[in-house]
Amino acid sequence: MPDGTPRPANVSLWPKEHGALFELLLPLVVAHWTSRPTLAGWLFTVSALAAFFAHEPLLVVLGRRGPRARREQSGRARRWLGCWGALGVLGVGLGLASAPKPSLMALALPTVGGLLVAVALVQNREHTLLGELLVASTLAACAVPVAVAGGAPYETALAVWGVFALGNMAATWAVHGTIGARKRNLGLFRRVGPLVAVAAVAGLGRLGGWVGWRELVAVAPLLVTSLVLAGWAPHPRHLRRVGWVLAGASLATAVLVGLGR
Repeated sequence: MPDGTPRPANVSLWPKEHGALFELLLPLVVAHWTSRPTLAGWLFTVSALAAFFAHEPLLVVLGRRGPRARREQSGRARRWLGCWGALGVLGVGLGLASAPKPSLMALALPTVGGLLVAVALVQNREHTLLGELLVASTLAACAVPVAVAGGAPYETALAVWGVFALGNMAATWAVHGTIGARKRNLGLFRRVGPLVAVAAVAGLGRLGGWVGWRELVAVAPLLVTSLVLAGWAPHPRHLRRVGWVLAGASLATAVLVGLGR
């Protein structure tokens, strides 16, 4: 500034994790697609989005965006956090008041996942491999109460969650493997081995009858794309392009899940 006063920290309180937003939105869209529209379903959707948007203000309050941002923006961040938190709680409360009884049990999956993610966040483990796998599964779980509130059977709701949870976790592993190939000299087997094992288990599940053809076909775009990326391990400077490729695979998976129902 002209008088030499330091500029205040320019911190955006909107989400920076665009890939995670995609991991939340697509299962929610499919949950609405595979069920009938209900007030409760939309309220649960608003609640899930509010919880997601509360993440960035919470990071500022916790000091994860730096001490200066916390010092200068904590007041604004607390107000945003309070607004998003209140909207999330209100959405769940009103949703439960207008939803069928099975929706209460359907909330258990995202609630437990959310609590585990909160523990990982407080311990600053959110961006470890285990933390990001947990986040991927929990974001997909937000679709379960939405689908059940819309009259979808638990089998359908859990199938939507299972496909996206498995696909998103495979994509997360592929990204970590791509980074690890350069930073830690992670070998081919260690990058693709777990994904091959997951694909094998899914195939055996189909033979055993506890994984349906529709689910196996739906998860294929994300699983195959993740395998290719993990094996190829492009340079980290191409991670933005990798993200767009995975987003395209996620969209294909969403279309296949929706058409299969």
